[in-house]
Amino acid sequence: MKKITYLTTLVICFACMSAMGQSKSKVKPNEGSLQLNSENANFKEEHGVVRCVTVENEALLQSQYSERASKEEFEAWLAPKVLKVKQKLAMSNGKTMVNDVVTIPVVVHVIHNGDPIGVSENISYNRVLSQITVLNQDYRRTFNTPGYNTNAVGADVEVEFCLAQTAPDGSLTDGIDRVNLSGYTWNNNNIETVLKPQTQWDPTQYFNIWVCQFGGDLGGVLGYAQFPDSSGLGGINTIGGAGNTDGVILDWRCFGSSDYVSESFFSGYDKGRTLTHEVGHCFGLRHIWGDSNSCYVNASDSFQDYCPDTPAATAANGSCVIPVDSCPLDPGNDMVENYMDYTGDTCMNTFTLDQKARILAVIANSPRRMELVNSTVCTAPTPENIDGRLNIEELQVADCSTDVLPIVQLTNMGNFTITTATISYYLDDNTPSTYTFTGSLAYGAATTISLPVITINDNAAHTFHATIASINNTADMVATNDADEASVMVDQAFDNGTVISLELQPDVYGSETSWELTNADGIILYSGENYPDGTITGNQWTGYTFTVPAMTTETWTLSQGCYTFTIHDSYGDGMCALAEQGYPEADGYYALKADGVEFVNGCSFENTQSLSFKINNTAGTESVVLNAISVYPNPAKDKLYISSGSNSLPDSYIVYNTLGQTLLTKQVESTADLEIYTANMAKGMYLLQVTSGNESKSFRFIKE
Repeated sequence: MKKITYLTTLVICFACMSAMGQSKSKVKPNEGSLQLNSENANFKEEHGVVRCVTVENEALLQSQYSERASKEEFEAWLAPKVLKVKQKLAMSNGKTMVNDVVTIPVVVHVIHNGDPIGVSENISYNRVLSQITVLNQDYRRTFNTPGYNTNAVGADVEVEFCLAQTAPDGSLTDGIDRVNLSGYTWNNNNIETVLKPQTQWDPTQYFNIWVCQFGGDLGGVLGYAQFPDSSGLGGINTIGGAGNTDGVILDWRCFGSSDYVSESFFSGYDKGRTLTHEVGHCFGLRHIWGDSNSCYVNASDSFQDYCPDTPAATAANGSCVIPVDSCPLDPGNDMVENYMDYTGDTCMNTFTLDQKARILAVIANSPRRMELVNSTVCTAPTPENIDGRLNIEELQVADCSTDVLPIVQLTNMGNFTITTATISYYLDDNTPSTYTFTGSLAYGAATTISLPVITINDNAAHTFHATIASINNTADMVATNDADEASVMVDQAFDNGTVISLELQPDVYGSETSWELTNADGIILYSGENYPDGTITGNQWTGYTFTVPAMTTETWTLSQGCYTFTIHDSYGDGMCALAEQGYPEADGYYALKADGVEFVNGCSFENTQSLSFKINNTAGTESVVLNAISVYPNPAKDKLYISSGSNSLPDSYIVYNTLGQTLLTKQVESTADLEIYTANMAKGMYLLQVTSGNESKSFRFIKE
């Protein structure tokens, strides 16, 4: 589905494509999504990117949390603390004592969609190291590096960064947390409600940095930070509210430095200064123009960035080739070399003494900043003698198979070599089975183990558990990393003679959609393509009106066997991307039904989405109650309803997310319990498991 392009962006898109790779053109933002302020809108119009949306993110936080301090309240709280730091620095000619250098422990969460390490957004270890190197050069004003300057007010901030060596469970880590979260467009809402809360490490012990590929309302954005909280003003609880989103997030294409790794970057933003800028926000710095176009000059910093040693400016600068003085009443040109301007990476090299005082004041006083200075996670853990770590790597299920092959990884985190390990594993609450590993694992070594196959005889979601029962015939001395669990289910199966049907609503770009149904041998039995496009009328000033093509239905009577349905979008953004831009009426979807009852639907994917199902030879044993159940509407917006087609109600139901985590458990007492409130759920795919007696039935549904 193509994006709707403004006429005014046609000229800059030719330059933009080389800088942004596969980025898409500017579109009307979705109502309720992150809205660019005029400064960023103008900058994007001129330069093709949005350098930073920290100000917009802070506006969203203040709209969501009424107790969050306003700009004026925050500055009133911070001002006396900055003054104390300045007094201390003045006593030592701008430098703290050497042993006062602050060390910030960092974890980098690399959010990817299954690519191998070093490919696309699953960035390499060396790339992460290059970024930490740049941070330290910039914040320490390291001589003979790009982070050095000779400015009279230039400062060694005396803040250093180190990758964590101790993980939250006490085990050894390289400071990189790789997480496969496929199936999402990483817009602001999905990042704040799904990505950050599900992956964040304790923000009082780790400075959280996320790297992903932005999309939706963050298309063209390089990064943003969460501005610090005040303390003592009734601000946000440090373990709730905005606490679980605190940190910095960047698009992977501006993370790291091309000075150290030869990988793909955005042109002009390839030296690691985007993170330097955003970390500055996290530690209380504002843009040098104070996000204000005022040039009123007085001793109180002209109401700009609260750092008088940065000359007043009225707007962001995207270039440093020609000196600019946007505030002639204030002495000095705009400080385009300052990390808190919008210039390119090669231009930036300066934090000032006032900015240093502000950073140190925030680190010493702000929640989830002041605790970091006492964190010990940059030191490697002292291993116990006997310590094994177990992780579930994969639960392999072949198409239409009922057999699950569990694959786990055993890692030796202890001093003693592991020669034998007993692993206990089971499904749901079933009786555990055991598997014994024999071999030789030294400290830090790991091995992949394929456990015996488990058979699942229904289409319900199950939880697979694996635990270390013993190491070298004795108890593991660290129990916190011994167990793991994951959700698993097999493909849907239907009785022989079941009529399978496809309901296809093409989006407004119907010609991009095609599909096929194949059998177990890969032979295409049915297919569809060349759907007509709908119509688009209007323009960016009057608004757009969309008419989608007519819905089409296909019906198949299939014999016993395994079948795979695959749908394609030639443009690579699925069938419902325009909803994120405010045009849900332009979107489409597909749904597969068995005897008229929907069992799967979808619209959110990139180029391709596939699913398999099975036609059995004999009738199933599913109860009358479950056989009559359906769910609607699907996709759901505010509520999802469970429809009981029989005179009896199911016993209970559970809602899972795509990570297998339980979001809701409900005992059904009346028909009122069949109404599920979905308004607060993040957009995406979910699994509903309905239980009656000893049997369960699962439905996939989409929250739009």
